[in-house]
Amino acid sequence: MAFLDSDVILELLLDRAPFVADAAHIFALGERKEIELYTSTVSFLNIYYVAARLKGKEPARREWTTWSPETSKITRDPAYR
Repeated sequence: MAFLDSDVILELLLDRAPFVADAAHIFALGERKEIELYTSTVSFLNIYYVAARLKGKEPARREWTTWSPETSKITRDPAYR
């Protein structure tokens, strides 16, 4: 199990060097079900906020459909429900 801070998710979404490769590796492990990925509910809001500030509202909304709690492969941490 791995708890992801919103910054780790943003590294991948925003393709931010030098950490994007490490973030992609973590997500690949999750895709292959080698680890379970968790984050807090507020992380989804932080991700949208930062993406909207850096990419604009429309691109952030498109990203949101991929990374929202309802559609993401990342599970909300049960401790934060």
